Amino acid sequence: MSKQSKDFLNDYARTLIRVKARQLSRRKDFSDCEVEDIQQDLILHILAKLDRFDPSRASMNTLLATVVNSAVAM
Repeated sequence: MSKQSKDFLNDYARTLIRVKARQLSRRKDFSDCEVEDIQQDLILHILAKLDRFDPSRASMNTLLATVVNSAVAM
């Protein structure tokens, strides 16, 4: 496992995932979903995109925000 895949769950990532999961769980089309399930799905989306991370183009937090917001939009 690469260093970036070990370090992606920083405080920013945890907060972002928690906030977005709670927002989604309040929507009527997600009412049956548990917050923890949504959080796990968001983490999986991040893990799937980590190999595209290029630190010369953006920070890890930018990647996290982009991936999570994209996953929420889908």
